[in-house]
Amino acid sequence: MRAIQLCAVLLAGCLASVGAAAQTPADTCDALAGSGQPLAAERLLEAVEACSQAVRDNPGDVRLLAHYALTLELSGDIVMATRLYEWAAGDGYQPAAAALARLAGAPPPDDSDAVADSGADQTADTAATDTPTADTPADRLDRIAALLEQARGLLPRDSFDPAAVVAAVGGDPDDLTAWVADNTGLVAYRGRLRGPVGVLLDRRGNSLDRALLLANLLEAAGRQPVLANAELSAEEAGRLFDARRAPPPPSGDGLSRAEALAALGIDAAGDPLGVAAAMERDAREAADTRTALMQRTRQQADALMALVGPAAAPSADARASAVAALRDHWWVRLRTADGWQDLDPSGAQLAGGAVRELAPADLPADLSQRVTVSVVAAFRDADGALRQETLLSRALVPAELAGVPVTLWHEPLGLSDPLSLRAAMPRSLSRRCWLNGRGSRC
Repeated sequence: MRAIQLCAVLLAGCLASVGAAAQTPADTCDALAGSGQPLAAERLLEAVEACSQAVRDNPGDVRLLAHYALTLELSGDIVMATRLYEWAAGDGYQPAAAALARLAGAPPPDDSDAVADSGADQTADTAATDTPTADTPADRLDRIAALLEQARGLLPRDSFDPAAVVAAVGGDPDDLTAWVADNTGLVAYRGRLRGPVGVLLDRRGNSLDRALLLANLLEAAGRQPVLANAELSAEEAGRLFDARRAPPPPSGDGLSRAEALAALGIDAAGDPLGVAAAMERDAREAADTRTALMQRTRQQADALMALVGPAAAPSADARASAVAALRDHWWVRLRTADGWQDLDPSGAQLAGGAVRELAPADLPADLSQRVTVSVVAAFRDADGALRQETLLSRALVPAELAGVPVTLWHEPLGLSDPLSLRAAMPRSLSRRCWLNGRGSRC
């Protein structure tokens, strides 16, 4: 079972072992991780690789698992190290429990019945439990957390937070309408798809989603807007379609690495956390990836074009379909002392006709687009025929899921007590989704 528990971590998080050595990986792991001495960068990498291979070779050895966790901790991967410490501690390995207490800043657990290993093992346990006197992983983690808190201020919050837009623009209805008009683009589709936050993220939306964003901004400014809906003429919808334009990017997109480092107060010449070097490395890797993707895209595009021929001009049917979607037009109204004030980011011209009004919270459910997630199993019958059966089907509303994780959990059925399985699982197992014996992050 331990080998199954470690499978996902070892495949996704470990470095491949390099070359064959005269001694076994377990010997090398013991010698390096159990030495209790600081390791140079290349020796630390060797320790990570050796302990990774040792754990794969000896999946039931919790001592090696704790050694491996220590190498990851010293490498700065506190999250993965903590997970491995938890697995080892769950099997009763006291030094791993003490390491967890150290990382959490609590006194190590008192276990007078624990038996210490001898020789190199005892040295390794001491290295895993003694609190370093300076620059501990916990200290580095605290500094990184402080930097992350500073970095929050560098985010273009107007790309996901309606309150940030109101704070920057103010609460005047005309100013907020102009902001939506200038910073988001009109696209043609029916119903609610993106929602207010989705429009901020994509900088695009149909008239309904943009009206919902404007209504959200007005509510944040203390107003009580209502939605208005009417049918445009085909001519007016066509004018809106032809006048579409690409919106500008969010305000923070142009922040350079140098500006970000300066805003965080980081001097590249004295950067103990290596933030500047990491940003430079990520920038190089991103540039290399972008170049490779562009080359591959060109090659694949040329191959596809050779197969299908030149692209046809947009058909009249496609434009007619988009114009038909734009005819279902939405905007926002505010009641004033003089009557209703119309606020329309699209600037549509109504030619009369009935106008429907409703509060944003009263928008009919059938106006929201849905995505259906299904789990379908394929079975082979005794006669060899294949059949499919839908095991699960769930309709999701994208407009309500901006920034919300969607999790699919598999659990055996038919148990006398369905909760008993989770209660009997080790903590590490209960944190994972399982399908056909293969673990993945939930």
